Amino acid sequence: MAQFNTAMAAPLATCPSTTNKVTISASGKADGTDTTAIQSAINAMAAKSGGGTVLVSAGTYSLPAAMLILKPNVTLCAPNRAVFKRTASTFGYILDTGAIDGVVANNTGLVNLTFDGGPVALRGNNLRVESNVFQNVSRTAAEIAANVDAFGRFGLWLRAASASSIINNDFLDLEYGGIFGHSIAAQSAISGNTFSRVSEPIHLFCASDSTIANNTMSQLSRMGVEVQIESNQSEPVKYPVARATRT
Repeated sequence: MAQFNTAMAAPLATCPSTTNKVTISASGKADGTDTTAIQSAINAMAAKSGGGTVLVSAGTYSLPAAMLILKPNVTLCAPNRAVFKRTASTFGYILDTGAIDGVVANNTGLVNLTFDGGPVALRGNNLRVESNVFQNVSRTAAEIAANVDAFGRFGLWLRAASASSIINNDFLDLEYGGIFGHSIAAQSAISGNTFSRVSEPIHLFCASDSTIANNTMSQLSRMGVEVQIESNQSEPVKYPVARATRT
């Protein structure tokens, strides 16, 4: 599959300035060592008063099968970019903050990371997802032959996300879609993102009081943006989607 050239990726964002921080580096091993190191760093920061930042050194982190769990008040930030690559042969999420198991993880962040080969799932208030790359999530040849549904082969799943910013990210080669969300509210913003070779860039259910703007889209197989609003929602979703092209 295609890879984003780092020269094409969104500009690097600034990592949070915080007293509590720890730096991790890739091991170069494919045995789960990186998964253990990242999770241990997340847990350590979550245990500190007010949380903290895990600074991810540049490199490729091999993540076989276990899913990373991002905890409340913890940000993962790569000052010079880093790749989290899922290397298992079967489908699975790279990281979750509770969208799957129902646990809410507020005040979390993902900054300057590339998530390659698996989706990310986030749930909570005040989420910061900035200057990341989400790429290469699709069914295997065996799954296609077995007629496995393509659902879930997206880059980012947002569940009950409010007061959150999803900005300046790149989404590439995602069979189902770019951002799939449910219950997006409280002045959340999805803006400045680039989508290429995805089925549907943005699909939100039960969205209100939020903005979708200035996203760039190309080579779509279904549609650009779909927003479903329940009849009892009084605040509109603003979505002037700029520079959207279908080729």
